[in-house]
Amino acid sequence: MGSEKIVLDANVLMSALLQDGLTRKLLLENRGLEFCVPIYFRAEFLKYTKHFAKKLNKPEKEVSRTMKSLIELAEIKEFKKQEYKDFISDAKKISPAPKDVPYFALALKLRCPIWTNDKLLKKQKKVKIISTSEFY
Repeated sequence: MGSEKIVLDANVLMSALLQDGLTRKLLLENRGLEFCVPIYFRAEFLKYTKHFAKKLNKPEKEVSRTMKSLIELAEIKEFKKQEYKDFISDAKKISPAPKDVPYFALALKLRCPIWTNDKLLKKQKKVKIISTSEFY
């Protein structure tokens, strides 16, 4: 039997990076789940390195290393656009924001929920949205 899949929104990983709390614990210790993201996720996440470095009062290189290791340790699986492109048009119809279309397209393809703390994403009924507290 394969592991259960869940699409991971970038804000969950950002939360895990900024605070050693529940989100990081769930991300790193929750086995039996396959965390899935659209391919551009890493670039989207890493473009905030400077912002996080300032917020955490740490050098950018250290923050970048920590961000990359979080991605590796959580065993996040990246999907190429080619793998979910057939679902983009449906995703555009339900996604509250253009930046979230790839997450919805991937969730539609995998038939799984999205783990996010963005309440706006709950405004549609096609894809199940799970917050960190619900995930816990």
